[in-house]
Amino acid sequence: MTYAQLLHRHIYPYIGERRVAEISRETIHRLLTVVLPEAGASRATVINTRACLSAMLQDGTVRQLRAEGRRLREIARHLGRGLRTVQRLDRAATWQELADGRWKGPRPSKLDPSPIDTTGGDDLWICCERGSG
Repeated sequence: MTYAQLLHRHIYPYIGERRVAEISRETIHRLLTVVLPEAGASRATVINTRACLSAMLQDGTVRQLRAEGRRLREIARHLGRGLRTVQRLDRAATWQELADGRWKGPRPSKLDPSPIDTTGGDDLWICCERGSG
């Protein structure tokens, strides 16, 4: 499910078209703990909704404080976050970048084929046989 679908199916019907910064923590908590489970949403949907709302809130707060002219260190102290976190929030063009996280694609499996080049034919095996005997 894309973030747009998540917003239209689960977030907008409950909070409306208001800005996320205008919504109280209690409203968000109720959405995640009561409304979505009662609506039959899966655990993955609840987790994705939480990530989406969290990214939207953090992005909006940092943008608002930057618009007021505050420096990044000042924002970090005000929010109780690390400077690197606030820099990452400030660099992101949209909240979707924050919700996506670091990994853009699937991680390689430990069971993937070996990176050793075995296209040399039988030479590799001959070399190993000589060394073992």
